[in-house]
Amino acid sequence: ASSAPRRQLFTLAGGHVLSVDTATDEVVDLGRIQTEGYHGFALSHDEGEVYVTDSFGLLTRSAGGGAAEPETSTYVTPSGIEYNIPRVLAAPDGLIYAGYTGPEAGLPRFHLSVLDPLGNLLHNQIYPFSSLGMDLTPEGRFIVLGNGDFIDRKSLGVVAHAPTGRAHNEVHVTADGLRAYVTNYNSTFATVIDLRSAPVEVTKHVECPPPNHAH
Repeated sequence: ASSAPRRQLFTLAGGHVLSVDTATDEVVDLGRIQTEGYHGFALSHDEGEVYVTDSFGLLTRSAGGGAAEPETSTYVTPSGIEYNIPRVLAAPDGLIYAGYTGPEAGLPRFHLSVLDPLGNLLHNQIYPFSSLGMDLTPEGRFIVLGNGDFIDRKSLGVVAHAPTGRAHNEVHVTADGLRAYVTNYNSTFATVIDLRSAPVEVTKHVECPPPNHAH
């Protein structure tokens, strides 16, 4: 992850959150993540906080300046996480979104947890589908999921959909907000979504050489 002006880069190494100053290459240890199986990683827009989600339903919040020990809070529903690849996003207004697929009535369902900047759980929304990756459009209005669904942050409703491949995996929205790219684990292509059109539409599929299993 990186801050918008790229003043700092953040990474996880050996269970520690590290900050790298891009001007001086100085590395600062912001603290150890007190759990295993961390997957999601997000940086607040003011660079003040780093957020990490793990396989056990914990959100770890670490101060960007390393002044305090990391704090943890939970974001899962009682049904728990079914697939251990939770993701996390930090929106421009400070809200945090943790997304994961968990069981609901015996079926895999996508859960979206909304938390305040301190990690307090505000709301959990359950959707009638499963998905893995997620990203924000640059202005922070929509959450884009790996299955091609677009969630409006105000209503938390699905407002658009673009078809992706089999076993859709990760999604990345370009910094200019023009396109979204989705990797499809069990397809031979990655999906390119045009975000300028309304509704959104798939512009092309980019073929991936074997072995496929794109992440």
